Amino acid sequence: MPLVPLPDEAAWAPLGTPGCEIQSLIDHPTGAVKAFRVQAGGCGPSLHYHSVDQLIAATEGGVAVEISGEAHMVHPGEIALIPAGVAHRCANPGPTVDHHLEFFLPPVPDGEPLLTVVDTVADAPGSARDATLTRVDDGDMVLIHTPTHTVRNGGAHCDDDLVVHAPHMHLIIGLRDAIG
Repeated sequence: MPLVPLPDEAAWAPLGTPGCEIQSLIDHPTGAVKAFRVQAGGCGPSLHYHSVDQLIAATEGGVAVEISGEAHMVHPGEIALIPAGVAHRCANPGPTVDHHLEFFLPPVPDGEPLLTVVDTVADAPGSARDATLTRVDDGDMVLIHTPTHTVRNGGAHCDDDLVVHAPHMHLIIGLRDAIG
């Protein structure tokens, strides 16, 4: 059971976009996790998509996520699921610093880019599945199913599950066929 570490203050690196820093927390066969710190007014990469599903979990502040052209605010204790192929981008409208985690489920295969930048939503391949916004509440409950993973708030876990202890959440991320 890999425990996802907390971000290390000394390990932040500039992402290359205004006011955004990143660090890789874990790369495991179940999933990869990256931490982001975005200053007020800062932003992540321009409109893009991934070849795998992505979860965005706000831990401090809040992150504005544009998914397929629709704006959403993800607050601490909330999770956004962005299916593979869906165009999106993130920003911090402020006024405080945003801290959030991004999960790539499963990890992006070797040799593939982490993201593909597009000019418009229509330029991304899209998905038959809809994006999902979920509030993490107390209790052991399934929050999100993807074709390959289940995300739960607490409860029992398997050896290959990723376990995340972060402000406002205790997540267990496991492979679908490993969930009993």
